[in-house]
Amino acid sequence: MMQIQQGMVGVFDVLGYRALIYGNETRAVAEIITKIFKCLPEVTTSGILTPLDSPETVQWVGERIGRIDVRLFSDNILLTLPLNTMEVDASVDIPHFLAYAAKLMRVAFDNGLPLRGAISHGEYFLAEQCFAGKTILDCHEGAEDLQLAGCVVMPDTANYFEKVARNTDTDLRFHQFIFPFVVPVRTGQSIELPVLDWYLPMEDWGAHQEDIHAYIINAFQAHSKVITPKELSKIDNTELMMRKSIQRKQQ
Repeated sequence: MMQIQQGMVGVFDVLGYRALIYGNETRAVAEIITKIFKCLPEVTTSGILTPLDSPETVQWVGERIGRIDVRLFSDNILLTLPLNTMEVDASVDIPHFLAYAAKLMRVAFDNGLPLRGAISHGEYFLAEQCFAGKTILDCHEGAEDLQLAGCVVMPDTANYFEKVARNTDTDLRFHQFIFPFVVPVRTGQSIELPVLDWYLPMEDWGAHQEDIHAYIINAFQAHSKVITPKELSKIDNTELMMRKSIQRKQQ
């Protein structure tokens, strides 16, 4: 029976994927895909659960993020999570979805695969290797517009988060993973949008990098990728976003 789901959707792709393919022999690309890209879901889950302080917490959080469906195809990643219509349940599930998406981006970046993405909520359809839905398409198009390694939250979805947070008194849990940033897009414009804080939203995610610029350069040129002038602007934009993320925690 066909089932239309209602919930969270995230779509991501790898920046510099074409450069990765052209900069490596097929065998090397296959190893990167097999050892890094395909392992991202498992490593992401482990990265979230490992720092937790009790078996009970590990089990509970593991069950929450275990409901997230992760699908890899080409250089794209699709995340979906069905949401209960009860806002009190959504207030628990949405932060876990944001945490998973943020950790996914951090793990990929640390392994030389910078991602760009978009997050929304609405209807979608999944069936084995097939998927459909305007929400998925909107996220795909939103991600493709970005000129940095980052993830935007669609404005209507950010408003939905605010509504859920306001009605369930969970405001800080949402704001921990989202902040406003003037995002450069493909048309040459810059638009203020909510973005996902994927670098260091939680203290147990690791130490702050001493040289942010070198950290970003290393990710963009990993795996023999060549940095072109087009990528230089994305590197600069990524650094500005990350510094904004760091700054807001110091205030």
